Amino acid sequence: MANLSFIDKQLIEDVLGMGGGYVLDFSNRTFDEFMTEVIGESIYTKYPYMSKANLLRKFIADYPDAYVGKMIVLAIKYMRSRNLVTPTNEAKVNELLSFV
Repeated sequence: MANLSFIDKQLIEDVLGMGGGYVLDFSNRTFDEFMTEVIGESIYTKYPYMSKANLLRKFIADYPDAYVGKMIVLAIKYMRSRNLVTPTNEAKVNELLSFV
């Protein structure tokens, strides 16, 4: 279980755009591929029938800090590769990266 405060979790949600069940611009397929890289198995097999945002919340609640940190680093790398880091969210992205 990741040792994150409520504020840390809110920062993750803000940076990864976890509103309305979504996470960044991932489709179900690309989110599954992304999370398989993080945990080594399909997140949809581990936690069936959940939205991407709820899957990520469950992952954060269940997995240790090392996995959550890896997910954050890879998510920010993904964001940068897709030009999803903007002047509007750059400070929060850097704050999130700083505590990983």
